[in-house]
Amino acid sequence: MKSNNTKARKAKHTQRQRSTKRTQANHLARRASSPIHDTGVFAGRRLDEGTRVIEYAGTIRRWDEYEEEEDPYTCLMGIEDDLVIDPRLRGNIARFINHSCDPNCEAVVEEQRVYIDAIRDIPEGEELTYDYGLTLGKRPSASEYERFACHCGSPRCRGSMLVREGKKLPAYASTRKRR
Repeated sequence: MKSNNTKARKAKHTQRQRSTKRTQANHLARRASSPIHDTGVFAGRRLDEGTRVIEYAGTIRRWDEYEEEEDPYTCLMGIEDDLVIDPRLRGNIARFINHSCDPNCEAVVEEQRVYIDAIRDIPEGEELTYDYGLTLGKRPSASEYERFACHCGSPRCRGSMLVREGKKLPAYASTRKRR
């Protein structure tokens, strides 16, 4: 017989491990070779500003459960202070959307789900990007700046996917939370 305490812990673990809804085939976006970084996601048709392009799918995990691996396609998406979406498990093509310092999309967080929305009109075939706005919780070293170097090629490029601590992302690069 299991104690109520064990049942509660198991229920909490199951809730933490739940997966976000996996987006089915999405005619709005397609995966292809990218000039920014190996593989990217491109508009499958013309997208109007405000279009919800795709959900960033994966398994919801706690930061402290994450084991860092060298995976150039993995960008954990923070959804709460201690929770992230890990696209390596049950993810979709949204994990291949590359960073740009002058993006055409933004990540929108709504109740532990993340959606990628167009922030301007995007012609068919253009690569979809958003500003990752990565932070390390400390002042980055030169090697960390190098590790997170940006290759977007934009005239607005700041040279890194990292945002300096205490600096805000530009308005066009925000990750918004909606309830």
